[in-house]
Amino acid sequence: MACGRAGGTVSLSIGRGPDAVAAAAILLSVCLKAGARRPPRAGGDLFDAPAPAAGIRLAVAPDRLDIDGIPVARRAPLSLSSLALMAADAVFVAGALDYPADFVAFDFETTGRNPVEDEITEIGAVKVEAGRETAVFSSFVKPRRPIPPEVVGITGITDEMVAGAPPPAEALARFLDFAGALPLVAHNTPFDIGFLSHHARTSLGREVRPDTEDTLLMARWLFPEAPGHRLGDVAAIAGVALPGWHRAENDARAVAGIYLRLIARDREERRDLRLKEYCDLAALGTIASGLPLEGENGLVVKRGLGMMLRRFGPLPPSPPPARGAEPPPERTAERLLSPDDGARREAALILLAGLGGS
Repeated sequence: MACGRAGGTVSLSIGRGPDAVAAAAILLSVCLKAGARRPPRAGGDLFDAPAPAAGIRLAVAPDRLDIDGIPVARRAPLSLSSLALMAADAVFVAGALDYPADFVAFDFETTGRNPVEDEITEIGAVKVEAGRETAVFSSFVKPRRPIPPEVVGITGITDEMVAGAPPPAEALARFLDFAGALPLVAHNTPFDIGFLSHHARTSLGREVRPDTEDTLLMARWLFPEAPGHRLGDVAAIAGVALPGWHRAENDARAVAGIYLRLIARDREERRDLRLKEYCDLAALGTIASGLPLEGENGLVVKRGLGMMLRRFGPLPPSPPPARGAEPPPERTAERLLSPDDGARREAALILLAGLGGS
């Protein structure tokens, strides 16, 4: 794997294989979170991303890693994913990967959970700069079809309330103008970003790939023993008021408060929290590499499997096989713990494909 910089672009030539792909995903995310605000391009085994605005320089070679002039030795056998995790840590230490104090917290209320089939009914957003709320955006959105009764029961948003609302194209355009280039913060970001990306594409013809932070994942990692991690649960833990849950502006303001509470921790806690975002990908890439799972590789895998449990929750027990039937094959996630190297690698490949697309 090699990384160079030319004309404001970071180019990663990483070779082939799942370990290299996981490493590239980690490093590209690091570049974007460190200040680059446009999506990467990929071709063959060469990935290009804008150089971080903070000017951090990355250089990765088979035997060393250099982050902004800080050399970090690569101790063999070390997977490319483990090396990418070290790169993320070095970028944080260099001061370019901390959690932003300027952001837009937002929430969508929708007619369902499928962004392709369902529609947005309300958008709420709060702009925070230097840790203070500076602006608010709130708008109903007129869907093409009636709101299902069960959704009305949850949100309280009725067809009468959205009858005079702007159509999706107008409401989304206004929201995107409001957010500008700031990072977007949500609770369960993939849900809201899924709706934003799909409907911006279909209504506006725009590809939207903002930098994001997810208070749901942050809360799962910080409060693993909490009985629940829904927005209301986390707001109670963080001491943030949440009146009128499931209304977009109220939820967005609660998300902003939760995020500010979570990032108010000391620098070492924030550093640890940031690295947890990449541990699952690093673990899967390391397992898929086929390298011995010992030393730093073993530590990365052990920690990364723990992060996957935080992300997906504990695995339920396997049902017993019917009498006379063959025992079912181990489920994919469980096979990561198999003593068989081949089974572990196959499971890592399957899960890596899923995580890489999330």
